[in-house]
Amino acid sequence: MPFNSMRIFTVLFVVVAVYFASNDPAVEKARVKEAIRRAPVAYVPPASQCTATGKLALTFNNGVSLSNTPVVLDVLKSANVPATFYVSSEWVGNITLVDALLRRMLAEGHTVGISWFGDDPRNLTETQLKESLIAQSLKIYNAAGVHPRMLRFPYNQHNQAVAAVADSLGFVTSLWNIDPADYMMCDSYVKPAGVTYTGTNITAAYQTQFDLFKTAGGLKGAFIGVSSDLCPVGPAIGSVIQLAKEYNYKLVDINDCLAAGGSYRAASDKPGVLVPGSSSTTSTAGSGTASSSKTSTSSSTATSSSAKPTSSSSAQPINTTISAGASFNIPSATVLLVALVAAVFQALL
Repeated sequence: MPFNSMRIFTVLFVVVAVYFASNDPAVEKARVKEAIRRAPVAYVPPASQCTATGKLALTFNNGVSLSNTPVVLDVLKSANVPATFYVSSEWVGNITLVDALLRRMLAEGHTVGISWFGDDPRNLTETQLKESLIAQSLKIYNAAGVHPRMLRFPYNQHNQAVAAVADSLGFVTSLWNIDPADYMMCDSYVKPAGVTYTGTNITAAYQTQFDLFKTAGGLKGAFIGVSSDLCPVGPAIGSVIQLAKEYNYKLVDINDCLAAGGSYRAASDKPGVLVPGSSSTTSTAGSGTASSSKTSTSSSTATSSSAKPTSSSSAQPINTTISAGASFNIPSATVLLVALVAAVFQALL
């Protein structure tokens, strides 16, 4: 059957509709944003040393251990030295003794941070990453009464996009410049045949760094040391503290080390810093009570912070998210229109 003007018009309409569907500005913007997020772009890595020389911040990753963390805390208390514990939220809120250890850390003047627990954050959408960070912060808040500001991602799972999300929530990320590899002291670590590792190796790793600066003209470095309190490192940490004092280093927590302006945030989903010393309250959390000046500043803060985030399963992939305020999904509407026109065209054949 020959074409008439109606059929020609229909064909042209389909072509135009397909063109706009494939060049929708919202789709293209989301596509570019996702490509930038996942690309291995260059970025400024987190700080790995203190802002001032002569300082050493002892930090512990991926804790806590019911058997080893208390020993580390005993050593720190005996030496009157502050430290920073980056806690995995895996067991927080599930084991009463874990929650109690977090409250002990705060009561004894240490800083509690978050050690990321979950999938590689570089593979998450912005929404999923935000929701997971908020959820992990809430778990620690419910256990100990604080929203940590200090954050670490394992295995250097960090890039510009991940950093941007963490920054938007008020987190401060950091690395380290002394790593004695004391994870080799864990029973779960299988060492190569003939290899031994003891507390002496841990102390030696610090002394090597101290000596590098001392022999360069009596200088001092600015160090962040990392250890795993999942392993029996307590006695070795005592030796490191004694050595650092002999070299006249000041032992500080990560907030002092980075001059970050505060160790905790006012809420789980907002970037505001909880001003140190602004309140001295008693916060009831989990199965016990923690008394610390590093707790929530007001009941309104606790109320806004305790709202549970939306489940990550409802997160929309970045390449289908429409700008805030849109009443419907434009790309989906366009595709529906194309399908409708195609159906009309088929009926006219």
